[in-house]
Amino acid sequence: MKKRLCALLTLLLCAPALAAAEISLSPAGTFSNYAYFEDDCALVIDANEDYLEGLFDLQGNELIPCAYESLSGYGVEGYYVAQTEEGLNVRGALDARGSEVIPFQYGDILFLSERWAVGVTLEVTSIQPCDYEDYIDDLDYNAVSYDVYDLSGPGYVGYFTHQGCEVIRAHGDYLYVQNRDGDVAIYDENLRLVRDGLASPYNAYATENGDVVCLSTGAVILPGHRFGAELGAGRLSVSDDRYKIGVCDLEGNLLTDCEYDAVYGYDANGFARVEKDEKCGLIDLDGNLVVPCEFDGIEYLRYGSGYTSRVGGYSCVQRDGAYNYAGADGALAFPVDYKNVTIVGLSMVLTDNRGQLFIAAADGTLTRTDYAAISPFPGGDGTLLKAQDESGQWHLIDWHGNELTQEALPYAVSALIAADGSAVLIETDGGKTAYTVEHT
Repeated sequence: MKKRLCALLTLLLCAPALAAAEISLSPAGTFSNYAYFEDDCALVIDANEDYLEGLFDLQGNELIPCAYESLSGYGVEGYYVAQTEEGLNVRGALDARGSEVIPFQYGDILFLSERWAVGVTLEVTSIQPCDYEDYIDDLDYNAVSYDVYDLSGPGYVGYFTHQGCEVIRAHGDYLYVQNRDGDVAIYDENLRLVRDGLASPYNAYATENGDVVCLSTGAVILPGHRFGAELGAGRLSVSDDRYKIGVCDLEGNLLTDCEYDAVYGYDANGFARVEKDEKCGLIDLDGNLVVPCEFDGIEYLRYGSGYTSRVGGYSCVQRDGAYNYAGADGALAFPVDYKNVTIVGLSMVLTDNRGQLFIAAADGTLTRTDYAAISPFPGGDGTLLKAQDESGQWHLIDWHGNELTQEALPYAVSALIAADGSAVLIETDGGKTAYTVEHT
């Protein structure tokens, strides 16, 4: 054990010292102690003295008034599920300007895509299995109906009954619906039946007569290839006669050669993992290989409301159980790979044989710190970190170990980091102050 830890320290000292951009905080608006960031961006949900919630920008300007029992930014970006009062079937949806896009008459709102949403009317049931379970009130609910809304303009377009809709998925302009008997059908933008007898509501493409076809229109997308999977972001995986896999767009344009053994779905930042000869790499939306297929794995980094394989031009790559960062040009950040690390987005936390903490940043900067611990889940992209000193106080620092606040914080949650790392909320005696994160 001692020999291994000494070897780790030697690897640490091999890392280069690089000049790097500085991070600073610029004061913005002030909020109550209730304030927190919405799920996927740097907008703030706050409440008034009656604990009714609203939405604000970082400067404190009201975007949606404080008039709601609850306000949630989950689902499609730019839309919010709100609740006007306690009770059943009192939820609706607003856009970012606070305009009502779905009336307040539903027990649940499902955002299927940027275009399609569904309002679900619920009723209490004693029948098992049920559609919804409320573990707080110990009540069960079934859906009565599914009202379909076209967010691109028309609004309400029609509904499906409880029996007629067990699963519903949006594929472009079409809806794929599976009823309670397991039958799957396609409906157009006016909810007119287009085609039935499908195998699954999850795939809008298939292989027919040796070609990749669109099930919604029947059109041949790519002749002489087999359909693999929908990858998101308007991309499909396809294979040739050698059963090697490539990527095409929805018009059938091949973006990569059919050369990979596996291709995985695109993440929110527009990157997909690929495998070739048992090694992993990464491609972008145009099919360009931004990380070569030379690694045993590529870590998923927490970012926004999900995970991504690449943030700010960096990916965390793994070989033989050790980790490094690959930059925008594919070059590695450090001359050695590090084992026994805690990966915090774009930062890795390492400990030497004396218990000393180091931060290995994705830009190639290695920093020794005097902190006792660094939170493994600070929020953001890992360029901002929460560090605890020997006395138990917390500090907001950047990925190079620089302290960003003058005063220590009593708790880790005294500083909230926006999902995209672009802003923070810091608790003070009179509330919370928002800061924008500046990179210079």
